[in-house]
Amino acid sequence: MTGERATLSESDEGKTVVDADGTEIGMVTAVSGDSFEVQPDPSLVDRVKATLDWGEQSEDVYRIDANRIDRITGTEIELRPAAESDAPSE
Repeated sequence: MTGERATLSESDEGKTVVDADGTEIGMVTAVSGDSFEVQPDPSLVDRVKATLDWGEQSEDVYRIDANRIDRITGTEIELRPAAESDAPSE
C-alpha cells in the first residue's frame, strides 16, 4: 500500500494488529475516520510502547493513524515501520 492511505471500516474491528516483523501487538477495538484504536496484549505493552514510540502512557487503548498501515488482510492489520510512516508523502 506504499503511498496510499488505508481505508478502514467497522468490519476491521476485532482484527489482530501486527508490527512490520509480524509480532502481534493487539486487537482493533474501534475504527473512527482515518484512525483506529488498539487494545494491546498486556504482556506486550512495553514492546508496543517502544515500537510505536508511545512513551510513558498508561492507557489501555491506543489510537493509531491509518498512515501507519502497510496492508489489511481478512484477519490482520500490518503496520509499516515507524520510519516509513513518518516520512512525508510525495
